[in-house]
Amino acid sequence: MLSLKLLELLLAIIVPIIGLALAGYNASSVLRIKPGKKELTEINMLIAEGAKTFLMREYKTILPTGIVLTILIWITYYLIFHSGLMAGLAALSFALGAIGSAVAGYLGMYVTTRSAAKTAWMAKNGMGAALSTSFKAGTVMGLSLASIALLIVTVLYKAYSSVLPNPSWAEALAPVAFGASLISLFIRVAGGIYTKAADWGAT
Repeated sequence: MLSLKLLELLLAIIVPIIGLALAGYNASSVLRIKPGKKELTEINMLIAEGAKTFLMREYKTILPTGIVLTILIWITYYLIFHSGLMAGLAALSFALGAIGSAVAGYLGMYVTTRSAAKTAWMAKNGMGAALSTSFKAGTVMGLSLASIALLIVTVLYKAYSSVLPNPSWAEALAPVAFGASLISLFIRVAGGIYTKAADWGAT
């Protein structure tokens, strides 16, 4: 019989995997829609390409900052805790938090900027079809971000708690949130600009 702790760990791994699978299914459902008007497709792709270029430029700008912050976190933890292991795990937490947030941001932006014209096209079948399309597109970012975050935290918790005493493992795990926040600050800028452009383009 499974212990409660093992069951909780399995759920914390299975749930985000299901979330990512659902995000993939919703993304596939939206991307399969082909607007019947050439103009809609052209506008849609222009917005999508602009968003991708902008996002990649942001990531290239953030990368050096992220590397410097990772080093600073390692140094800070080493000075405070006098442990190379603790400092290394904290730096790893920060890096994985940033990478996970960046991946979720890219997936969400990719689908969202391609969904507005498809939503406009599906509106010819009624409000329900348009709402279903836009809702599925919107869930990709939310499901991806929450699922990736839960998966990273679960894996790191299991790994850190096996090599560090309580509460040291929690202190080494905390920088995950800092890394994720660093990326999300920039993603909001890209999302605000290009999702609004997509809305205007679809109309």
